[in-house]
Amino acid sequence: MLFAAGARMKDIQMRLGHARIATTMDTYTHLTERSDDHINHLLIEYLKDTNSEPPNREQ
Repeated sequence: MLFAAGARMKDIQMRLGHARIATTMDTYTHLTERSDDHINHLLIEYLKDTNSEPPNREQ
């Protein structure tokens, strides 16, 4: 619930008392995988809204 609410993984680790962040990450990996779908959707929508031409880097 903390992760879904936007808490950082490091804060969750400390709250739960895990000595290693890996323990927290291993426990909550399924949440991050679910978040990947949402992040991918956001990226696709963002790219649809941006100009398809690359910026002119020559100045």
